[in-house]
Amino acid sequence: MVSKKLWQIFLTIIFGILLIIPIISLIIIPPPGIMNASIRLFALWGFIGLTLSAMMNINKKILYQKFGLKFMNVHHFLAIFALVTATLHPILFSIQQMSLRVFIPNVSSWHKFWELGGRPALYLVYIAFITALFRKKSKNAWKYIHWLNYLAFIMIFVHGILIGTDFQTIIIIVLSSVLFLGSFLTFLYLRTPTFKKWLSKKEKEETAEKR
Repeated sequence: MVSKKLWQIFLTIIFGILLIIPIISLIIIPPPGIMNASIRLFALWGFIGLTLSAMMNINKKILYQKFGLKFMNVHHFLAIFALVTATLHPILFSIQQMSLRVFIPNVSSWHKFWELGGRPALYLVYIAFITALFRKKSKNAWKYIHWLNYLAFIMIFVHGILIGTDFQTIIIIVLSSVLFLGSFLTFLYLRTPTFKKWLSKKEKEETAEKR
């Protein structure tokens, strides 16, 4: 039987690999300087952290049973990591451009809104995060506001596809697509009874076939 310590090491390696992949993208498309490299890295790390924190919801018990970790500890770590890196992305870009306009959503056109969708997405993430801090006082209302994260995922993903430098590399396209799809499958699994039953049925059928 694999010990929880080994499972923790495995989880750490996976997380490390996910953080290294954006660095590989920097090697494929070299940035002109450290500032550009940091802007790109923080954007990708923020997206990775956000989607992973969402995907952790799919099975909270297994984190403790297999890894000996409490869900809330892991979820909060990933959420804070994502919030910090996602915030540093526009801050550094603002410093580089010497302008605060990078924090203002662009509604001049439908295309521009989505092209610069990372701007409103950051506000949605902050609203969802702050609401979660007051979840005990808001009863179940915070859960619905927390769903704003998924709208933010869409905006960030489209933003990356349209103007993201790293989305010119296949490694980032694949990684981001898998994380994006994974986060929404998690949402469907948790919020759609029919989808959850269908997945459970598929798992039982696969288990029966193996026997």
